[in-house]
Amino acid sequence: MNAKLGPGQPRDARRHVVFIIPALIVGGAQRQLVELANGLDPQHWKVTVLVFRGGGDFEADLRRRGTEVVAVGKGSRADLLGFVARLAWQLRRLRPDVVHGYLGPGNVMAAASRVVAPRHATVWGVRGSAMDMTRYDRPARLLAGIEHRLVRYTDLIICNSWAGREAHLDIGYPPRRTVVVSNGIDVAAFAPDVVARSEIRHEWQISDRELVVGIVGRLDPKKDHITFLRASGQLTDVPGLRFVSVGNDPRGRRAKLAAEAKSLGVGDRVTWHDARKDVAKVYNALDLLVSASAWGEGFPNVVGEAMACGVPCVVTNVGDSALAVGDTGWVSPPSDVMALASAIRTAIADREALLSRGARARQRIVDEFSIPRMVEETSRLMGDLVGMNFGEATVD
Repeated sequence: MNAKLGPGQPRDARRHVVFIIPALIVGGAQRQLVELANGLDPQHWKVTVLVFRGGGDFEADLRRRGTEVVAVGKGSRADLLGFVARLAWQLRRLRPDVVHGYLGPGNVMAAASRVVAPRHATVWGVRGSAMDMTRYDRPARLLAGIEHRLVRYTDLIICNSWAGREAHLDIGYPPRRTVVVSNGIDVAAFAPDVVARSEIRHEWQISDRELVVGIVGRLDPKKDHITFLRASGQLTDVPGLRFVSVGNDPRGRRAKLAAEAKSLGVGDRVTWHDARKDVAKVYNALDLLVSASAWGEGFPNVVGEAMACGVPCVVTNVGDSALAVGDTGWVSPPSDVMALASAIRTAIADREALLSRGARARQRIVDEFSIPRMVEETSRLMGDLVGMNFGEATVD
């Protein structure tokens, strides 16, 4: 690497890290950025978060901790040059030591920032694994191609999964600069809560006697809600079984999915809800979480968060989902309706065993996937780029 200290700057001086992300809307990557930004030791790091568009749900969480959040102000596609100029002005004003991108657009802008502020270190946050870009529109495919070409301008690529690292090495990412830091879960915020369970079930008009199987995530093709619904259609013989989908609909797919559920005979058993910031309450209302993703996952936040709430999971073997659940959940091949239905049927067959699995799932997150571990590993990696020396660090 190549970021240099200024003349006479002491090696243990506080460094300035600037995160770049499109928006702080409700989402797994956004939540992880907030946890990292809020967790970095203020004695070592000054933190600023640049967002393309302001007003996201998580902005208040950062500002409460004294973190500067700056909305660059991205308009339409026609505003691209103006947006880039405003971003460049902010970076020259902030004079960062490290620029850390999050998600594809954030990574592209972090790499491009080397033109206007070449002395800083550049870090990418890679949140997915093998993406099927043929399922996305032309702008998304173009952005992925640009990101791939700009990888040469990065000093460090932090993947949140081993599957993500392998997938990106396969397309030419540099092995020595591509590392893994798994997600960290806030086990205080995500914890078993019987009051929340009752509250949300009352809101959904679901009794405590019913078994609730939920899928949590935006209605994106990679989340494979179709396979989840078709698996649900194989379980109509199970009495008192309800299905819930919680997630935003950025591509306008909900009506088609709801029609599919009706055609499968489960239209009256499936309810649809938008994403919400108090998602810990949602997990607590579930008896089982399903991650049915067909491709592209890294370390799914929803799996770790549900486990921390004591909710066991059925996952497809995509990304690091199987690694996350370990022996506390059930793993199914992706896009296999009958295998997913069988895994759900097995999971819900014994409610007492399901509760026991949930307790073990929470303990696994507490032991293996803590926020202090994620923050400490990321801080050390960024610190190494700019010559910081933290001494012997310990993780709670």
